[in-house]
Amino acid sequence: MGVGIIETQKSVENIQILSDGQSLKRSLKMRDLVIFGLGFMAPVAAMSMFGIITLVSQGHSVLSYVLGFVAMLFTAYSFGKMVEAYPVAGSTYTYAHQALHPKIGFIAGWGMLLDYLLIPMLTFLISASFANALVPSIPVWGWVLIFAIPITIVNIIGIDIATKLNSVLVLFGDCLRFQRKSLYYNG
Repeated sequence: MGVGIIETQKSVENIQILSDGQSLKRSLKMRDLVIFGLGFMAPVAAMSMFGIITLVSQGHSVLSYVLGFVAMLFTAYSFGKMVEAYPVAGSTYTYAHQALHPKIGFIAGWGMLLDYLLIPMLTFLISASFANALVPSIPVWGWVLIFAIPITIVNIIGIDIATKLNSVLVLFGDCLRFQRKSLYYNG
C-alpha cells in the first residue's frame, strides 16, 4: 500500500519536472467550449438516428440517453478530481497513466485518438448521405470532400479562426431552426 503512494508521488513529481516551461496556450473560454460542443454534436449526431433507434428499441431509447447522462456525470466528476491530482496535461492519457497503469493510459490515449478520428468521419458520411439525397448529381464521396476540405483547412489555420467560425455556424443553425419552428407554428 505504501509503495503505491510513493510511486504516485514520484510520478507527480516527474510530471511537474517535465512540464516546467512547456504549456499550451489557453485561448478558449468556457463560452467557446460550450459552443464547440453544440457545433460538434448538433449537425446530425443524435437526430439522424433517433427515429430508427426509437423504433428498434420500442420507445426505450430515452433510457439509454439517461444512462449515458449519468455515466457522463461520473466521468465529469472524475475528471474534476484528476485535474486536482494531476494539473499538468488535462488528458485522458495522463489521468489513466498516472492513476491506473501506464498500459491503461496507452489504451485510453489511443481510444481518444480514434474517437477524434472516427466521429468526424461518421459525421461527414451521414451529412454526405443526406446532402446526396438532396442533390443526387454529386456523389457521396464528393459531398464528403465538400465537407471535409474546408473543415480541415480551418483547423490547420488555427483554433482562433475555428472558434469564430464555429460560433457563426452555430448561431446560423439556431436562426434556421427558430425560423423553421415559427413557420411551423404560424403556418
